[in-house]
Amino acid sequence: KNPDDFVEEQLAKEKKASLLENENNEIRNLISHSQVLSESGDFNKALTLIQKAREDFPNNYDLLITEAHIYNKLNNKDRFLELLKEGEKLANANDKLFFNIGVLEQANKNYDEAENYYLKAIEINSENADAHYNLGIVYSEQANLLKNDINNFIDQPEKYDEIFLDIIEVFRKSISNYKRAVKLQEYDYDTLFEIGFTCTEQANEIGKQ
Repeated sequence: KNPDDFVEEQLAKEKKASLLENENNEIRNLISHSQVLSESGDFNKALTLIQKAREDFPNNYDLLITEAHIYNKLNNKDRFLELLKEGEKLANANDKLFFNIGVLEQANKNYDEAENYYLKAIEINSENADAHYNLGIVYSEQANLLKNDINNFIDQPEKYDEIFLDIIEVFRKSISNYKRAVKLQEYDYDTLFEIGFTCTEQANEIGKQ
């Protein structure tokens, strides 16, 4: 390379790095200021500050999550969920983000959506014990919904048997995730209890059928 070209490239890289560092410092200061406002109960000012910052830095994950948490403190779960799902599209989305979306979907009884997001969290971090535990609960709820449906097919033996096998399979997945959570949490009491309860539910269902 021409020495002059090399020097120009290095200067350009240093300038870009300097601008990026200045931008990161500005974002950190904005987030810190908004957190102080939130903690003092001035949520409107905190939101205004962060929303203006997001106009200037629309693809910044930390600003988006900061805004989401303000709405969570305001108990606006719908907007909180919308922002978390928006964060899913950004490059640095992580297992905690997907876990939190799963929690909200589970609370809304959208069990298929909750399952999807817990699986995404586990795909990123296979040792996310909370995601495994909550996935166990979701599978138990799905099994219970299938139990409610099965009686509609008493006169259709093939369909009845198909649903029954689905129930057992979903219970199996529930127990498997609880067991994984137990290993990760070193024999957490609540998880052990849920395994026992789910095994009992499964045994009762098999016995009844």
